[in-house]
Amino acid sequence: MHEDEASKNYSYKWHVDSAPSSYLKVLLYLSDYQDGGGTTEVYGYEQCMLSEKLGYSMSPLPNRKTDLRPFFKKHGVDPEPVVLQPNIGSAMLFDPTFTLHKGIAPKEGHERFAIQVSFIPFSTPYFDIEDTIVQVLSTSNGLSYPTIKVEENVVAAMNAV
Repeated sequence: MHEDEASKNYSYKWHVDSAPSSYLKVLLYLSDYQDGGGTTEVYGYEQCMLSEKLGYSMSPLPNRKTDLRPFFKKHGVDPEPVVLQPNIGSAMLFDPTFTLHKGIAPKEGHERFAIQVSFIPFSTPYFDIEDTIVQVLSTSNGLSYPTIKVEENVVAAMNAV
């Protein structure tokens, strides 16, 4: 997905993840940050606390904003997000249910590759609620992961291992 298509994807607008209620996410970058290559932006603790207190953090998907600087400036906190500039192999560990974050789509002609891993605590054995989890994830409008295209030589190499 490139920047011209990103306005249609809620992951490219400021948000916190709403479900499950508490977990950790790791983003492992498989490509270097380069000018125009896309990245991730996050806000710090003070901004996240204010957002949560004033109700933006859990706003409905259509109300997500691409720019929160005017909001934070109005409330007297640093309006600038942290812009990550990762190298291949860099990773970010964060609490996505509290930390405001958004993806920055790559510009035309550039690509960004990353793996997302979520660490979700379960108070119930997973297999007792697996059907419910699959149902929620498959019907959520907030999840739009791209289809991964794997070339035949990559599949052959993976099968040879």
